Amino acid sequence: MKIGIVPTVREVYQNQFELSVDLKLLNFFELIFKKCEFKFLTYPNIIDFDLLCLSGGNDIKDKNKKKLYLRNRLDNYYYTKSKKLKKPIIGICHGAQFIANKEGGKVIYVKQKIKPHNIYSNKIKYLNCKVNSYHNLVIKKLPKKFEILASDRNKFIECFRIKNSKILGIIWHPERNKNLKQIDKKLFKQFL
Repeated sequence: MKIGIVPTVREVYQNQFELSVDLKLLNFFELIFKKCEFKFLTYPNIIDFDLLCLSGGNDIKDKNKKKLYLRNRLDNYYYTKSKKLKKPIIGICHGAQFIANKEGGKVIYVKQKIKPHNIYSNKIKYLNCKVNSYHNLVIKKLPKKFEILASDRNKFIECFRIKNSKILGIIWHPERNKNLKQIDKKLFKQFL
């Protein structure tokens, strides 16, 4: 499987930006899909992958306008093209926030940083579990074309999919777990 990954944008020095992909994300995908080939999407180009991953990192409402511009340019280009071509798309943390915001959802800041916590699902039993989250933005509301798969105790949306598509968003970081969690493997296999 060829996986296209939109990288995180990091400012390493004044106006010096680097694009990066966490090696743990690559390891995570290799555990789920066994044979993977990765394409790091650093410049708008031809879509020659089977699955798009809008990776974690960055805020969709970043105060650093240059960093936000660079990330949004890549996210917008690859999301729009992949959706048009009906390619499966997974949004992890930032990626899920991007999809929710792009499709008309409500993404807001919370005062306290979200840390590992429990999520709850009426639809998928294995999604009643603890997840690791590291963000200040939460998804408060989504349009009707979305199916909400899990929420937290505050009713913030943790996992969703767009109906009649292979677009999935999760707010946690499955790649940061010490070992592959079966919930993440089942979720990715089931919806993608």
